[in-house]
Amino acid sequence: MQDYQDFLEEVLIPAEELQNRIAQLGKEISEDYQEKNLHLICILRGGVLFLADLMRHIDLPHTIDFMAVSSYGSGARQSTG
Repeated sequence: MQDYQDFLEEVLIPAEELQNRIAQLGKEISEDYQEKNLHLICILRGGVLFLADLMRHIDLPHTIDFMAVSSYGSGARQSTG
């Protein structure tokens, strides 16, 4: 099995920098939504790992939901089901 790095010319944003920014976002969300109901919505499938990392840095009770969206030609349509 080939490693994904075999296909990259360069890394645009190092993993450590991404994780630091995600942690900062989690802290900001925790501060901004202290007195509110927080409901996180993840667009499947690409957003799952990002959301998982982000949730680890949110120090508030929250709920999550998932949405699958597909592109059809020039428009977009939400899946039913």
